[in-house]
Amino acid sequence: MLHLRTPASPASRTRIAALFALFALVALGAGAAACSSSSAASAPDAATDGDVASCSDGFKNGTETDIDCGGSCPACGTSMSCRIGADCLSGVCDRTLSICNVPSCSDGVVNGGESDVDCGGPCSGCGAGLVCKLASDCASGVCDPTVGTCVAASCSDHVTNGAETDVDCGGGTCAACAAGKKCALARDCASGLGCNAGTCS
Repeated sequence: MLHLRTPASPASRTRIAALFALFALVALGAGAAACSSSSAASAPDAATDGDVASCSDGFKNGTETDIDCGGSCPACGTSMSCRIGADCLSGVCDRTLSICNVPSCSDGVVNGGESDVDCGGPCSGCGAGLVCKLASDCASGVCDPTVGTCVAASCSDHVTNGAETDVDCGGGTCAACAAGKKCALARDCASGLGCNAGTCS
């Protein structure tokens, strides 16, 4: 004897459709939550659990121009990204490439061991009145330790400088040199002496 299945009533079909819709919404919600969790985990520079950007977190964040440097952090080294000179240890940011430049003796900034702008240290000696730390920072070879500035060459500074051929003598600007002192011309030597092989005798 055949038994025929009674077709579902319209009300039953409506309830079934509603259940399927509910299951679909639950599944979509779970997927969105998983995606959100994955995105948060892949963003190391995002502030989570109260974390804030720092100058030692290994990421470029906050006001930094490169990883953990520039902006409000310590200055960046050569070839690292920058926006302004203050972002760089050299004090010079290449405006075209936006990277920190190597210190030089012609960049208009005190850097690279210089005692004043583009002079002293590894650069040429500084003129009178410019800042110095050592006598070698000065063109005259004389650094006034009381004020930390270079002093102009003179005939009484105990250094061979200016046009002198030896310490405080010769050169046509200071007194003639005594016997045994260095000379370039006979006029560099005291009366009665000649300049022989670069020495007054």
